[in-house]
Amino acid sequence: MIDRDEPSPSLAARRRALGRLRSLTYCDFTDVFADLYGDRTVFHLDRDLAFAGFTPRRVSYRDLQRGVARIGRVLAGLGVAPGDRVGVMALNRVEAVFCNFGVARIGAVPIPMNFMLRAPECQYVLDNAGAEVLIVDSTTLTQNFGGDLSQVPAAKTVVIMDSDDVPQGAVGLPGRVATADESMSAYHRVDRAEVATIFYTSGTTGRPKGAVLSDAATTVSLRRMGRVSALGLSPPHQLALLVMPVAHSGGYQNMLMYIALGVPMQFVSRFDAAGILDTIETDRPTFFVGSPAMYRLLEEAGAAERDLSSVWLWGGGSDAFDAALVKRFRRYARKRVLGGRVPLDAFFVRGYGMTEANSYVAITPPFEVAEPGDGESCIGWTLPGVHGRVVDPDSGEPVARGEVGELWLRGVSLMTRYWADPERTADSLVDGWYRTGDWVRRGKWGMLFFVDRAKDVIKTGGYKVGSAEIETVLHEHPDVEHAAAVGLPHTTKGQIPVAAVTLVDGALATAEDVLEWARERLAPYKAPRRIHILDDMPLTFSMKPKKDAVRKMVEGEQP
Repeated sequence: MIDRDEPSPSLAARRRALGRLRSLTYCDFTDVFADLYGDRTVFHLDRDLAFAGFTPRRVSYRDLQRGVARIGRVLAGLGVAPGDRVGVMALNRVEAVFCNFGVARIGAVPIPMNFMLRAPECQYVLDNAGAEVLIVDSTTLTQNFGGDLSQVPAAKTVVIMDSDDVPQGAVGLPGRVATADESMSAYHRVDRAEVATIFYTSGTTGRPKGAVLSDAATTVSLRRMGRVSALGLSPPHQLALLVMPVAHSGGYQNMLMYIALGVPMQFVSRFDAAGILDTIETDRPTFFVGSPAMYRLLEEAGAAERDLSSVWLWGGGSDAFDAALVKRFRRYARKRVLGGRVPLDAFFVRGYGMTEANSYVAITPPFEVAEPGDGESCIGWTLPGVHGRVVDPDSGEPVARGEVGELWLRGVSLMTRYWADPERTADSLVDGWYRTGDWVRRGKWGMLFFVDRAKDVIKTGGYKVGSAEIETVLHEHPDVEHAAAVGLPHTTKGQIPVAAVTLVDGALATAEDVLEWARERLAPYKAPRRIHILDDMPLTFSMKPKKDAVRKMVEGEQP
């Protein structure tokens, strides 16, 4: 079990932090929190750290500050200058966190990249961003590029973050970090509107787009959560299990929030459902955030039979959650309070966000206060600094309360533009409002309920059918692991709904079984006309089905 006896910030350190948080930037935040938390643990690791000179399986806030400063020194020595874009592409490993922060420290622009990108996809991102430096780990270099630097011609400099045994022409980072000067001062960023980082979208409906986030947008949660902790309001003796990929905007922001709150994180490099359940039983984390697909995999691995009572707060994002799944996990982590007399289910908070908003839009209360409609998911209230309105997408005028419309957003966390893409920027930003393309309605207590993504709405015979509603019903089938509903062209109806599913290991259900399940629970015009059982569901980095890929897989069988 992990030791929870961590040092608390002194009153003097809290006072200094409150003053420094006002001017905190993405370049110097590791300095601010190292001063606040000192030797407190920020990361517990599931393997040894690649950088020499640091405790192998424990990283303190001072360690993080030292490592980030050293990496900044190394990158500056390689010619990286303020404003330069730098790709960071690796497995979900803590060295990637060091590198992203090290790039930011010298005023350059980190671009966290999905480690599953193949060479042409990586090439597109680097070309689009104008990035001449790529930082990778040795596994990604081998698996994605065959260890051949010529496969990434856009990068003039390739840095290997976890090894000094590198191909000719590449730069090994660990040895340089071990000997680098750690007195590297952070770049002084005056204009909070400067570009701080670029996150590329999943590319589920075409080429990925580079969402440009300003320094103010990137640090919004650091400043807010830092104030909470500096005021002494952060709960003590907590441990967060960090399983969301940090190259994904949701996982990245989740990590930054824990850093600011002083909550130690146990860094999980690979999502293994059975192993994660073992970790929860052994190390007793109190916070867990994952995607709906991750929660379903935990259930498949036997979550209902495990002792998950250490978890006080479940969290979720990246896709819509159905209410039944939320209720089950609250119950799985039930504990008894007040001397064992009163049962208490765990809390569950769902976040709604997107790359273009730095994954910072809305959040639900930690308990159920309203039941969503069929196929809907409660996404709660917009967060401080984010303003949302529900409008008719054609006129831009607000719709009546309770009616479905498109969600438009503006606020400090929103992107300023898509990098080098004025056409798609103009399509998405209207008079300072970002058009999300998501259909929502405003319901009880002013909370928002997610209905579907506009591009995923199936228009069949004059009806509009939300693919999310079909998927919710299919996910309720005990044999279904992943589900994706799409609309296929039809000569008379315009489109017809069709669904693809993958089954849990050992399941014996047939396509007809799943189809019959859907027909019993959906109106005839909503029910999929066919079910395709796939061996593997094509998923994005955040474990959402790739609708374009699914559509191509099933449209070949269109009668």
